Amino acid sequence: DRVFHVALGPSMKDHPVLDTALAVLRLAEGSLPLARMGSLLRSPFLGAAHEERNPRAILDAQLRRNHPVRLQAQKVTESARVRAPLLAKLLGKWEKVKRGFPNKSLPSLWSLRFSRLLAAVAWPGDAVLHSGEFQAVEEGKELLSQLATLDAVTGPLTLGEALDLFDEMAGSTTFRPANHDQPVQVMSVPETRGL
Repeated sequence: DRVFHVALGPSMKDHPVLDTALAVLRLAEGSLPLARMGSLLRSPFLGAAHEERNPRAILDAQLRRNHPVRLQAQKVTESARVRAPLLAKLLGKWEKVKRGFPNKSLPSLWSLRFSRLLAAVAWPGDAVLHSGEFQAVEEGKELLSQLATLDAVTGPLTLGEALDLFDEMAGSTTFRPANHDQPVQVMSVPETRGL
């Protein structure tokens, strides 16, 4: 057991499980930079990731051969049909959810659509999450709930605007893993106020 607890963690968007969620959502804009798509393909936080770990790594290498700057979702889905059929099935479900997206919508509806996109790819995956990952998933869901409360503040948003807002929310939220009663607490200055 550890005798200390570091209370201040990275921003939520820097946590790997939420980084995967953000990549899944950003893909709805049509494409991702090559490196970001590679990280998404190799992420353990998508459905069947462990089962298709090696085929997805091979798919990533295959897609990089042509040195594209960005990869389209459709190209990845087509390529995955041969190498990683379970991923192709998940991406097919993802594409069906994305197909009906409007030009503009309220944050509450974007929150619902974002949740559906994540569910389509079985985020956060089917592996057992350790405590910190579980807490990050719950915080990510809470951020989606917070996004849903901003209708009166922002009015209708485009997909890109809604993604930017959610990304900003994740970036400004600090991941604070739960304290398991370690006797020594390492805290930031703002966290010491009121002690």
